[in-house]
Amino acid sequence: MYDPAARADELRRIKEAASISDVAAQYGEVKRSGPDRFVCRCLCGHNSDRHPSFMLYEGDNHFHCFACGRHGSVIDLVALAENCGLTAAIGMLKRRYLYGETTQVPRQVLRPEPPKNLGKMTLPEVRCILNAAVRHYQQVLCARPAVLGYLKARGMSDRTTAFLRVGYSDGQSLARALHDAGMNLGMAARVGLLSPYGEAMRARVVFPVLEGDDAVFLIGRTLQRDGEPKYLGLPDGLAHKQPMRRGQPERGVIVVEGPFDYAALVQWGLDATFQLVALLGVGHTKAMSDLARTETKPRVLIALDQDRAGQDGALRLVSALTEHGVSSAVLQWNGAKDCGELLQQGEQGRVTFERALSNAAF
Repeated sequence: MYDPAARADELRRIKEAASISDVAAQYGEVKRSGPDRFVCRCLCGHNSDRHPSFMLYEGDNHFHCFACGRHGSVIDLVALAENCGLTAAIGMLKRRYLYGETTQVPRQVLRPEPPKNLGKMTLPEVRCILNAAVRHYQQVLCARPAVLGYLKARGMSDRTTAFLRVGYSDGQSLARALHDAGMNLGMAARVGLLSPYGEAMRARVVFPVLEGDDAVFLIGRTLQRDGEPKYLGLPDGLAHKQPMRRGQPERGVIVVEGPFDYAALVQWGLDATFQLVALLGVGHTKAMSDLARTETKPRVLIALDQDRAGQDGALRLVSALTEHGVSSAVLQWNGAKDCGELLQQGEQGRVTFERALSNAAF
């Protein structure tokens, strides 16, 4: 039997959970134009991207287009963007924001991820959501023998996998897990974990960037050989792209490129006497800026890829560090492209890397 009071309560909860800027961001670029106001192109196509006049008001969660005159709630916005009726729009928002359900579609037809720097989330809220995602991804990984086998084939021990809190995204269960944990799915979308069609990290091994016990950024490595970016991080905005760091620079700093390189150094126990830094593509000069400004400048050992591109990057790092008075050296070895490949060689790979450390000249 239709219950008007229950329906009204459902609509209220939908409008509270589904931020209108989050929803609009799933259909195109959204830009902030005031404390509680955003702007995007008109979703019915009446005005150009160059002069957008489609206004989104977070305060009362509604929109107004000054080009075509349309206006309404977040439900009306979905009906407009999807060219559907209000009942269908309510169903989409209810399944997505109240019950955490997602619909998988091919990656090529995904709409853009939520843009950068939306909303008023505080850093503790971001960390809370990321930590919940990491815990869920770890649970998913434990139930996936094939993915665990992939990590072991890469040389990672179960202890290293657990220590680094590595997980796996199955692409369809995170929203439900976050919902059951009491997390706001609109906030999870702002962080970049979720889209209306699934998980950003789907079918990827997920490495968290940790500060103490908290996850502050995530990067995922695809298991596919072709057709996917090898590594995919969260959008730089509410979660900030940054290197992995661990250890104290008693003997110096070792710089590597990717998460599997970083896992190798951790598994070999080098974080006991070195600070380990995995750049994760943040840019060599930028990643070293904080190190170069420290009062006590530890020596830096650069262990990037052994191919031409990696060695060129290593030389750029040496140049940037030298300008700031930091002593550095490039590690070189034979028989493997990077530390991740050395890890696959077991004890022999560890010995090869230790020899490269010993041969580093200062």
